[in-house]
Amino acid sequence: AAGPGPAAALAADEPLSLWLFPLCLACIAMVTFYRFLGETLMQFHDVGVLIICMREMFVKNVAKWVVVMAFMLLGFGFAFTALVPGYALGAPLPQGGGGGGDGGDVSGAW
Repeated sequence: AAGPGPAAALAADEPLSLWLFPLCLACIAMVTFYRFLGETLMQFHDVGVLIICMREMFVKNVAKWVVVMAFMLLGFGFAFTALVPGYALGAPLPQGGGGGGDGGDVSGAW
C-alpha cells in the first residue's frame, strides 16, 4: 500500500505556508536563474545579439504565452472543481457509477 499522497499535505488544518512557501521558492529560483544567466552572458561581449534576442523573446513571446497558460490553468481548475464538487482533499474519490446500471463494472467489456 502506498503512503499518503501529495494532497495529504494540503489538508484544511495545515497552515497556508506548507504549500505557499515551496511555490514562492520555485518562482524565486526561476527568476534568480534567469538573472544569473543574463549577468553571466553580459561578461562576454560576443553574445550581445543573443542577449538582445533573449530579452525580446521573453518580453514579447513568453509574456503573452504565460498569460494564455494562466487563463487555461484557471479554466481547467474551475472546470474540475465543478466536476468534483464534493471532493475533499485527501478523501478517496467515489468509485463506480459508470452508468448503464452496471455499477461501473467494465471487467466484461472486452
